[in-house]
Amino acid sequence: MKNCRYNKEVARAIFRRPPIRIPAIFYDYNGEELSFYNNDIDENSKATRVGFRLNDNTDIRFVNGDKSKVNFEHNKGEEWEEDEWLSINLKDGEWLSYRINIRPFLEQQSLIIEVSAQGKCGELVVYVDGKKIGGIVSSSDWQTLSVGRGVLLDADVHQIKLKANKGQVSIKWFHIIA
Repeated sequence: MKNCRYNKEVARAIFRRPPIRIPAIFYDYNGEELSFYNNDIDENSKATRVGFRLNDNTDIRFVNGDKSKVNFEHNKGEEWEEDEWLSINLKDGEWLSYRINIRPFLEQQSLIIEVSAQGKCGELVVYVDGKKIGGIVSSSDWQTLSVGRGVLLDADVHQIKLKANKGQVSIKWFHIIA
């Protein structure tokens, strides 16, 4: 035991407590209008698709680099390389839903989202269990923005919904922090 080091983030992860970072591409698998909603995908979006969740017709792309196919073989708990990150693009009115299971936890949480707008500006609205907790406005650069400070997620399964409200937005990941 004298060689063991306590790592707060590891302990929280084992007990499914924040912080939790979820890549945007890992939305629920319950099908259209339950896990996601999208308008008809345009031909330009089809040309840039990366071979992941093709039947959903969601617009998933690489954030950087010139890769064309997804490779999930890196695993081993390692952080993704910059050229491995994917984002999902949402047009006005489109949304994604995530289900998270929170263990008993008494601290309030905030939601941090890495997002960019396609064009000058885009708005993303965030809902937890059907209740709007806030919205963020993004520019065309990738930004890490906070929404829903002071949300208390009790021990239960929660639904987080991310919806493009104005303009088109790209989402890389979201992070629940205490």
